[in-house]
Amino acid sequence: MLCSTNAFCSTLPAQTREKLCKVCRFSMFAKGTIQSRGDYGRSCQLVLDGALSNSTDLGIGQLDHRTEVPMTYLGLPGRVLNLDITFGFSTFKDALGYSNYEYLRDTWVAEFPHKAVYEFFDSDREFRQALSRNMLLIETDMCRYTALFRPNYTYLGLYHLLK
Repeated sequence: MLCSTNAFCSTLPAQTREKLCKVCRFSMFAKGTIQSRGDYGRSCQLVLDGALSNSTDLGIGQLDHRTEVPMTYLGLPGRVLNLDITFGFSTFKDALGYSNYEYLRDTWVAEFPHKAVYEFFDSDREFRQALSRNMLLIETDMCRYTALFRPNYTYLGLYHLLK
C-alpha cells in the first residue's frame, strides 16, 4: 500500500517520512469491526483509507454522565488519531473509557508507537507542524460534523455528510 500520498504523510519531507516508515505497522479493519479503547489506544493510528466513528449510543445506560464525557468522533483518511494518549492527556483517559471505534467501511490504518510519535514531535520541526495541522483538521472535521445535525437542517446536513 502506497501511503506516502495520504493527506498527512504527503506533507512530510522525505527524510521525516523515512523515519516514520521505520516504525510503521499496517492493519486492516473490516467494516463493522468494533475496537475497544484499550486496544486502539496502544498506538497512534493514521487512517489511510476508510472511516471510523466512536460508538454512537450515548444514552443513560451507556454512560455514567457524572464522570464520562459524551463524545462523537469521526476518523477520516489522512488523520492521525489517539494523540491524547501520546501526549498524556490523562483527564480524557477515564472520561472516554467507554468509547470504542466502529469501522464504517473496510479501513486501512498505519500504526505508530506513542513513544516514537512523541519523540518525532520533540525533535522534528516538520513533523511537529504536520501533526499540529492534523489536530486542527480533526477539530474542523468535528465542527463540520456537528453542524450537520442542527435543527431544520436534515436534508442539507445529509447532503454535506454524503459529500
